[in-house]
Amino acid sequence: MLSYQHIYHAGNAADVQKHLWLVSSLQFLKKQKRPVTWLDTHAGRGLYDLSCKEAQRLGEYKTGFRTYRDKRQHAKELDDAEKTYLKLVADLNQKRRGLYPGSALITAQLLDKSDKLALCELHKGEIEHLKKALAPYKNTKIHKQSGYDLLSDIARQAPSGGVLIDPSYEVKSEYEQVLQSVTNALALWPTGLFLIWYPLLPAGHHMDIVKGFQSLKTSYTQNIQIEECQLRPAGSGERGLYGTGMIIINGPKTSFRPLLETTLAFK
Repeated sequence: MLSYQHIYHAGNAADVQKHLWLVSSLQFLKKQKRPVTWLDTHAGRGLYDLSCKEAQRLGEYKTGFRTYRDKRQHAKELDDAEKTYLKLVADLNQKRRGLYPGSALITAQLLDKSDKLALCELHKGEIEHLKKALAPYKNTKIHKQSGYDLLSDIARQAPSGGVLIDPSYEVKSEYEQVLQSVTNALALWPTGLFLIWYPLLPAGHHMDIVKGFQSLKTSYTQNIQIEECQLRPAGSGERGLYGTGMIIINGPKTSFRPLLETTLAFK
């Protein structure tokens, strides 16, 4: 939806889950020693200033990345994905504090020059921020077009790589659009790595998309993981996210659920 701007939610609990999975998945692909093509269908602005008034309005990063960082940065049992994720954000804040990288910038920093990164963004304001944030990365191409359409084009080429699908779901029909787009792409690109994020909201619209992806196990691939992190009781009566979900197809065999529910559950 063209009105959505992620700056109001940047660095929240959903971002922590998405970005840990993104880092882990890119590390998994790089181990295959082949050039990677990666698509981000809803790239946003790439770099977020958490000190700006938009981010401060809801302050979701306080119970998201900041809480995660404070609890995990000195932990002894960090895996490679956590170490890399924390280092990326720390390095970004060496010269100026209060910055948080979006998925586009995280991906660009982890890919090699021989890899390709395609970023889609339709919001006029957001795409200008994105162009500025990703300007140093010459292997990156920014598209002002539907990420679902570009996914179909990339899937037909069947490269080594994958896609992050991270819409706002402000329009209810987008749940079905995500399911249909991935189903079509998976038929063309059965080895592609798919990361699909969805919100856990009291309305329960995510249940249909989960059922739909569960049914794909019998049609295309058995390698589908569904990870839901519940951060507060679903029936608490509070508005907004009560949790965050990820669907991972052909990705690494891991889980961040225990970690996130331990560190980020709302008190």
